Amino acid sequence: MKKAGCWAGGGFILLSAVSLSLGLVPLFQAAFHKPITFRVPGQLTLDLRLTGTYIGAASFQTLTPEQKRNAVNMDYWLSDSSEKEFFTVNKFPSRKYYSEKDDEQVPLFELIIKEKGKYVFTSDYPIGVDGPAIPVVLHRYDAPRVRSVLIVGIVLSLLLAGTGGILIWKARKMI
Repeated sequence: MKKAGCWAGGGFILLSAVSLSLGLVPLFQAAFHKPITFRVPGQLTLDLRLTGTYIGAASFQTLTPEQKRNAVNMDYWLSDSSEKEFFTVNKFPSRKYYSEKDDEQVPLFELIIKEKGKYVFTSDYPIGVDGPAIPVVLHRYDAPRVRSVLIVGIVLSLLLAGTGGILIWKARKMI
């Protein structure tokens, strides 16, 4: 009985380590995933290796108020690499006010990627509107998911490690 309790306790501790590592995987993926920078308007191929939500943000600090209005009204399209299937690009609502302090980055659009792969991203000003090329940074935003997976992994790890420790302690007390 003593050996069975030690083996069971060791198994629970091993499961604890596995659950903790599974909870840490999304955290490391998010930490090592670098933002993508490009200019709009234009067309480019994005190689998105992680699923989730991506937010495109731009800096408007050097633009005139008219250029800012034109930039927030830009149109965006996302398609598969063969440009046969199109996906939704959610635009952030434009601001109806201007403050004296410019924000460092203004969110322009959101992409929700369900499958990793290559996508064609196209952007352009509306017909009859011109403006400068604007640098955009595409950030992966999955903080709520990463946080919840990490919390579940830690809690499960603590529960399994505690159960394993108790089983080993009880088995050693049986001597």
